[in-house]
Amino acid sequence: MKKRRSGMCPYTHTYSPLRRLVLATFITMIMLPFMVKGQRNAVVNIIGSKTLCLTDTIAYTVEPIYEGVTYNWTIYPTNVGSIIMNNNSSIIVQWYQNNMSYYQPTFLIVTTEFGADTIKLWKCCNKPEGNEIVLSDDTITSLLPDTAYFFNGTIVINNNINASNSEIYMGQEAKIIVNPPYTFNINATMVRAGCGYMWDGIYVSNPLASVVTQNNSTIRDAFNAIVSENGAIVNSSNTFFQLNLKGIVIKNFSGSNPLSISNCRFYSTDDEAGIIPFNLHAPYSTRRSISGIEITNMSNVTVGNTALATKNKFSYLDFGINISTSNVNVYNNNFINLPATGANTGYGVKITGTSTSTYTVNIGGYNSGSTIYTNLFNNCVIGVLQQFQSNIKVICDTFTSNSLIATFIASNSTRNIDFTKNRIESSPYGLLINDFTNTRLVVDSNSLYNAATGIAVANATQQECYGATIRKNTITGTFTNGILLTNVKDRSVIPIGPPGYERQIPYIYGNTITLSGYNLGGSTIYSGIRVENGNNTYIEKNVVSTPSYAGTDLTQALRLNGIYVLASPKTNLCSNTLTRLGMGIRMSGLCTTSPIKSNTMNYNFYGVRLDAATIGNQGIVAPRWVNRNAWNYPFVAGRYRVQGSVAVATTWTYDNQLQNYTLLPGTPEYSVTGGFTATLISNPVPQGCGYDGIIWIPYVFGGNNAMVGGTISEGENVIQNFSLDSEENQYYQAANYFAATQNDNMAVSADAFSEVTDNPIQTTSIILFDRVNKLIAENRIDEAAETNNSIVPANLIERNQQTAYTIYLQSWAKGRFELTSDERTTLLDIANQQHIQGGYGVFTAWVMLYRSPQDQPVKPKSIIKSLGFQNNEITIYPNPAREQVTITGALDIAFAVIYDIQGRELLKTANTSSSSEFIINTSKLCKGVYFIKLVRSDLSDEKAEKLIIE
Repeated sequence: MKKRRSGMCPYTHTYSPLRRLVLATFITMIMLPFMVKGQRNAVVNIIGSKTLCLTDTIAYTVEPIYEGVTYNWTIYPTNVGSIIMNNNSSIIVQWYQNNMSYYQPTFLIVTTEFGADTIKLWKCCNKPEGNEIVLSDDTITSLLPDTAYFFNGTIVINNNINASNSEIYMGQEAKIIVNPPYTFNINATMVRAGCGYMWDGIYVSNPLASVVTQNNSTIRDAFNAIVSENGAIVNSSNTFFQLNLKGIVIKNFSGSNPLSISNCRFYSTDDEAGIIPFNLHAPYSTRRSISGIEITNMSNVTVGNTALATKNKFSYLDFGINISTSNVNVYNNNFINLPATGANTGYGVKITGTSTSTYTVNIGGYNSGSTIYTNLFNNCVIGVLQQFQSNIKVICDTFTSNSLIATFIASNSTRNIDFTKNRIESSPYGLLINDFTNTRLVVDSNSLYNAATGIAVANATQQECYGATIRKNTITGTFTNGILLTNVKDRSVIPIGPPGYERQIPYIYGNTITLSGYNLGGSTIYSGIRVENGNNTYIEKNVVSTPSYAGTDLTQALRLNGIYVLASPKTNLCSNTLTRLGMGIRMSGLCTTSPIKSNTMNYNFYGVRLDAATIGNQGIVAPRWVNRNAWNYPFVAGRYRVQGSVAVATTWTYDNQLQNYTLLPGTPEYSVTGGFTATLISNPVPQGCGYDGIIWIPYVFGGNNAMVGGTISEGENVIQNFSLDSEENQYYQAANYFAATQNDNMAVSADAFSEVTDNPIQTTSIILFDRVNKLIAENRIDEAAETNNSIVPANLIERNQQTAYTIYLQSWAKGRFELTSDERTTLLDIANQQHIQGGYGVFTAWVMLYRSPQDQPVKPKSIIKSLGFQNNEITIYPNPAREQVTITGALDIAFAVIYDIQGRELLKTANTSSSSEFIINTSKLCKGVYFIKLVRSDLSDEKAEKLIIE
C-alpha cells in the first residue's frame, strides 16, 4: 500500500512514457475546443461600421479567420435588418432604420461552436428635414461654422476647434475625443442628447490636450460630460452641467492641478435654478445624476475659484463632489438641495481615503476681503462625508438644514482632522466622528444651533487617540447632547519632536453651551457635555446653562445635566460654570482620581450629583490645597451642594474663607451615602486647572526638555508632526519656534526652517521679517525698508505685518510721530481686526494708535500730538539701553509696559518708587527695537516711545 504524503496531494503515481503519451493525447482531444475558443475570444472581432448615418447597406467581416469554422450571423431585433449576402466569415447587411428605436440599440452577433462576438449599433441621430450638419465617426480638423450639428459615433478633434454660439446634438453613446496638442473650446454653445438617449462624453487624456467651456454654455445628458486623465486640462467657467450621470471626471495624474472651474452649475433638475428635480434620459430614466465632479487618484486638484462671485453650485445629485484617494482643495462652492430620493442619498462632498497612502482634503478656509474660501451646505443628507483614511480640514464653512449630519468622519485612523470655525444649524448631528484610532483631532471655534447632538466623537474600537481637542465652540438651541465623547482615551506614550507637540489627551475647553427646548416630561437625558468610557479627559472653563430652568422635581432634574461623566477615570473638571440646570456636574460609576475643582454652580437643582461614583478624594489636607468649587447663589432648603452616593469612601476638602466656597459637614450642605465626609481647611492654596486651552507645546532647547523624534509610527503607517491648531496659530507656532532658535543663537536657513517646522502654509517670510527687525535694531532703516518691500506676503498675518512695518519705517523710524490721515486709516483698519486672524500687525497698529492691549481705544484726551514726550516732563534714558532704563519725571506713572515691534507684551513693571523716577530691568531683552508705554495712575493718559536695546 502506498504511503500518504504530506501536502495538498495525498497520493503520487509514477507513469511509464507510453502511458504519459496516451494521457497527453487524451487531454489534448478533450481540451482542444476550449483552447480554440480561448484563442478566438482573445483575437476575433467583428469589423465594420457601427454608424448608420451614411448608408443603410454595410459589409462586416471577422478577423482573423479560422479555416473550417462556421460563422453564424444574427441580427437582434430581427426586424431591423437583413443579411443580403453571406460568405460565412463576411456578410452584407441591409439595415431598416425605420424599424429601429432611438432608445434601444441594435445588435449584430456572430457565433461559432466555440463562442460569440457582438457589436452594438444605433439608429442615426439626425433630423433630415433640417439644415443641421450630421457627422459620424469623423475627424474634425477645421473650424466649425456657427450652426447646429449632430455628432454620431466617435468624433475626433484634431485641431484647435472653437464651437461658438452653436447647438451640438449628440447621438446615442456618441463621444468626442480631443487629441493633443489641441483645445476644444465650447463657447456659448449647447451640447446635449439629440435623440432621447444619453451620449458618452468628451475625453482628453494628454497634458497637451484641453477642453474649455465658457460663456453660458450647457453640457447635458452625458454619461460623463468631460473626462480628463493623465493631467489633461479642463477649464470651465460659467457653464451649466445639467442632467449628466457624472459632470466632470478627473483621474489618474500625479502632477499639478489640471482643473480650473468657476461659476459653474451641476444640477439634476429640469430648471436652471436647481429647484425642480428631474431624472436622466435613458438608460437612466429612473434616477438622478450621480456626481457633479468626480476626482480619483489625483495628487493636486482645486475645485472652485476664490474670487467673490465665482461660486460653483451643486443641486439634486447623489454627490456634489466625489473624491477618492486624492489631494483636493474645495473652495467657494454651494451645495444646495441634495436630499435623499428613493435609494439615493445626497452628500455635498464625499471623501474616500486609503490606509496605504496619505491624502489631504481641505474644504473651506479663512476668507480675506474679496478672497472667498468658504462653502455652503444646505439641505443635504450629509454635508461632508469622509470614509477611510485621509487628512481632512473643514474650515469656515456653513451647514444649514442638513437632514442627517452636517459632517460625518468615519474610520479615519492615523490621520489628522481639523474642524474649525464652521457654522452649523438645524441638523440631527452637527459633527459626528466615529472611529479615529490614533488620529489627531481638533474641533475649534465652531458655532452650532439646533443640532440634536452638536459634536459627537466616538472611537468605536476603544483605542487611544493622539489628541482630541474640542474647544471654544458655541452650541445653542434644542439638542440632546452638546458635546458627546464615547470611548475616547488619551495616548499612553506621547512621542514629541520639534517644533512642538500636542497635548495628546481628550480635551474639552472653553465651550459655551446653552440648552433650550428640552422636554423633561419624557425619558430623554440632556447634557451640555457628556463623556462615557473615557480616560484622562480634561473638561475646563466651559460654560453650560439654560435660559430659565428652575425645576423642583428630582426626577426631571436628573434629565438635565451640565456635565455628565460616566465610567471615565481621571476626568479633570476644572473652572467650569454651570447655571440653571438640574445637575451642574454628574458623575456615575468608575471615575477614579477625577478632581472636581474651582467650578462655579449657580441656581442648579443640585450642584454635584454622584451615582454610585468612585471619584477619589477631592482635595488633600497635608499640602494645604483645596478644590475650591463655588455655589454662588442662595441655598434652597432641601437642596444639596453635593448629593447622591459614592461607591467608596470619599473625602471632600473645602475652605470657608468665602461663603461661596463652603461645604459644611451636615445638612443641608450635602447628602451623600456610602462613606462621604467633608473636611475643613483654612488658608488654602488657590488651585489652577493645569491646562490653559493651548494644544501646542513649544519646543524647549536643552536639558531634560529637549525633544526627540519626528514621526509617530503605527505599523506601516506614519503620522507626520502636525499642529492641531488653526492655520493662524500654526503660523504663530512656527514664528515662535524660529524666535527660539535665534534667542539660542541657533541660526536656521530658510530651507532647514521649512523642513523643521513642517508648516503647511509655507511661512517662509518669517525669516525675512526677522531680518527687518534686526536691521531696525541696527538703525539701518533704508535697508530695513528695502527688505520689507521685497516680502511677498503668504497670508493676512504677513500682509498686515508688512503694511504696519511700512508705515513705521516711513514715520516713527525716521523721527516723524505725527501720522498722516491715510496712515492712520490704514492702521485703524488693521487694529480693528481680531489679532488671532490679523497677526502681529494688529499689535503694532495698536501701539502706533495708542490703543491698549485689550483692543480698546484710550480716552480721547490721552491722544497726544507727538511721541516725543512733550515739555520734557518725562525722560527715558539711556536709549539705546542694555541692562536697564531709568524713567524720570514719573511721579504720576503707575506702570510701564514694553512691547516688541510686533506688539507682544514682553515686560510690565509697576512704579513702586515714591520718587519721581523708577528703573526698569531690561537685561533679559534681546537686541532689537521695542516700544515702551507709560500709563498714569488714573489710567487717563498714556505715552509711548521707541526703545532700542543694544
